Amino acid sequence: RKEAGVTGNQLSKANERITHLEGETTILRRSGGCNVQFQPLILPQGMAASSTDVINALNEYLMQLLQEISNKEEEETKLREAAEDHKRKFAVIRHQQGLLYKEYQSERE
Repeated sequence: RKEAGVTGNQLSKANERITHLEGETTILRRSGGCNVQFQPLILPQGMAASSTDVINALNEYLMQLLQEISNKEEEETKLREAAEDHKRKFAVIRHQQGLLYKEYQSERE
């Protein structure tokens, strides 16, 4: 009985966690922030999923999500560097334009 109760509690916690993770994946898909598609564990007919199989499937999904996050962080870093580079170039061009205006004004006088 005790073992059945513990297993029942673990099952309910696992189901709550799965529901929570499915909600998060739905939010990520709606926001367009995730290109990874979660594929549920496909088992032969009549075979029950063991907790090891479920954990392995979730770990694989987690690894895919972590890779996606890593890719997004790299992309963000590249974009930030490009923005800083453009800022510097813009500052140089603005300074050159100021010098040209000063030169033009001095020639006019």
